[in-house]
Amino acid sequence: MFPRNIRKIHPWKISQLVSIFNELNRNSEYEWHGKQDIQDRFCKLLEETGLKRVGDQYDPKSGGPRTYYKQLELLGLVFTKPDKTIHLTIAGEKILNGEPPVSILQRMLLRLQYPSVYSKSMNVKINPDIKVRPFEFVLKLLRDPRIEYLKSDDFSIPVIWGHSDSDLELCIQKVLKIRSGKLEISDLIDDKDLLYTHKTVGRTIENALVDVKDIGNTCKNYLQSCGLIAEFDKSIFATNVKVYCATEYSLNLLKEIEGTGYIDSNVSDEAFQREFGKLNNKRDTRVLLGRSVEVAKKDPEYLQIKRSLLKIISETGAEFDKSQFISLMKNEYGFADTKIEKVLDDYFKDSRSSYEERLIEVSTGGIKTANEFEKIVTSIFGGILDFKASHIGQKHRSAGTGAYTDIIVDISGEEIVLIDTKASPSYSLGSNDFAKISSNYIKNYKELRPSSSLNSFGVVAGGFKGNVESRLREIKELTGVPAFAITASALVRLSSYIENKTFGKADILRLFSSCSVITILTLAEEFGDV
Repeated sequence: MFPRNIRKIHPWKISQLVSIFNELNRNSEYEWHGKQDIQDRFCKLLEETGLKRVGDQYDPKSGGPRTYYKQLELLGLVFTKPDKTIHLTIAGEKILNGEPPVSILQRMLLRLQYPSVYSKSMNVKINPDIKVRPFEFVLKLLRDPRIEYLKSDDFSIPVIWGHSDSDLELCIQKVLKIRSGKLEISDLIDDKDLLYTHKTVGRTIENALVDVKDIGNTCKNYLQSCGLIAEFDKSIFATNVKVYCATEYSLNLLKEIEGTGYIDSNVSDEAFQREFGKLNNKRDTRVLLGRSVEVAKKDPEYLQIKRSLLKIISETGAEFDKSQFISLMKNEYGFADTKIEKVLDDYFKDSRSSYEERLIEVSTGGIKTANEFEKIVTSIFGGILDFKASHIGQKHRSAGTGAYTDIIVDISGEEIVLIDTKASPSYSLGSNDFAKISSNYIKNYKELRPSSSLNSFGVVAGGFKGNVESRLREIKELTGVPAFAITASALVRLSSYIENKTFGKADILRLFSSCSVITILTLAEEFGDV
């Protein structure tokens, strides 16, 4: 159902794949289809950039290199014209030209459909009666209040039964039956043919189930790599295995995507892929003459530095060290200082993009990413929102027991806002945290700033659930201090409103006094889209 040569489609990896493929395709003497020597050269380039393990190149009958092309085709980033020349779609071209790949791939995954050029290809041949957008389907499953989360094995349920939008309720019931603890997936299969594809006919049922679970796991990895789902604290759902939830951003994007129609799969392959890869354009009207895209206003060195920057930021997040990066690019690759600084200046000019990609992951990662989440939220308040912010999450009280909250934000010479962070996609502000906020954090803030007054108290999380707003009102009633909750995505989105002069700091502080949960949706309802 999905190519499994790269099981986690990290956006920076896909960005490099697109660039390597475009560069290899640049010379008019190269012909990809049917040319094993060119495909082997592609594999060699993947090894040199660290995208593939070093090893012997493929034999003439190997489909390995071609699978990378099929992966880009599946994602709507490339297409082949009738003359066998390969080109990038608008989405592929935008990634090549350095636009942040996360938001592009998120949209492409949710719009990915069967039937498609990929599903109809010779070595794939997915049943043409299947009409579904598989990743959109999984998010709809997670959005249902009866489901909320999926375990790793649960992702095989839509693989087996999710053949159309009308199968959503069927899959919900399958999950609930398994969750009851009485049944396994194998117990629910009344038609063994559901387990087989044209490639797996003849396998035992046990082996066919292994293959189905592998496909489901790949589906999970695709969604997780692009920040559309996140691993969640399993104890909340009283289970002892990993569970995955939809992120707040993905559910908002789902609302936008689910109203759009399917692409007609009976058109030519080129027409289908152009329509699929058009992103927000009405249509793809480009006249494509050459074999590759000329990179807009960016030389190859600029793009290599930019790709390295995206990779390192995705790995280090708030720990990114600018001076170390400059040293690496200069000493290991030989790039000039001025060129490295140019890339950094362009990238950080809009600071929002430097945080947004990593923020999606760390805001929902639980204990594993909690410290990094605190640091990134501190950077957002102190950087793109232009307040003075201090990270104090590891500081303990010198008098009494307990710790302090995570962040202090100075909003004026005399007023502060206290911030607590929760790296959870579905935070409910339970009794223990409620007591800490009202009886410790707010009560003892003057131990930190004796001469300051407390403007408000806020909680930043990947997402919220339950009666959080009533808890916020209770905090104000008990302490006299307004409280608010804001999703990480909405916090970053505030910068866009400031850039567009939709509102300023005074409007932000008004939001912080609202005793409400602030999301991307609530911002759009009050201030319009940006």
